[in-house]
Amino acid sequence: MKINDLFDAVIVCNLDRRPDRLQGITHQLETLQITWRRWPAIDHINTDMTAIYCNVMNLINRLFYCQWRGYKQVLLLDDDCEFVNNFYDKFDEVWQHIPDDWDTVSFGDHLISATPITNKIQKINQSYGGHATAFKMSCLPILFEGYKGQDFADLELNAMSNDLNRYVIEPGLVGQGSYESDLIGGIRPNLYNLWQ
Repeated sequence: MKINDLFDAVIVCNLDRRPDRLQGITHQLETLQITWRRWPAIDHINTDMTAIYCNVMNLINRLFYCQWRGYKQVLLLDDDCEFVNNFYDKFDEVWQHIPDDWDTVSFGDHLISATPITNKIQKINQSYGGHATAFKMSCLPILFEGYKGQDFADLELNAMSNDLNRYVIEPGLVGQGSYESDLIGGIRPNLYNLWQ
């Protein structure tokens, strides 16, 4: 199964001032034959907005767009994603075991607290990362109520875990690339447990 067979849209968030990241994610998605669109990210520089607020708004704006388009399920990516080798072989092996009641599925997170479902799927209580997350549009009322813009989007999502069925593929299929972070500075090491 290809990604575009499963999701109505794949949307990548990218700042205008980060063509390096756009080039990297473009190469990967073209190699995987994934049809996608770029979402121009809101930039906090030279505004009164914080980077954290813009992080949340960049997620919410994509979700609003997907709702407006009438999509049922979508995959939202950050532009610093890194896909594992043999992605589709591993994806095909694991996706069939994702419970049907999923609201969100992370393709790789750093887990803080989770409940095992299978040897490669866990139900998330707390995590961070969220660089490649699938959303069902049916859970939007919970998301729109829960996001406040007071913390990073992935951390605010943790507060909604009791109301959502959040699953993660673990070890992950997508990690965080080694780029300079626009949110907290410095080169971010890939802390994810990735499928080798």
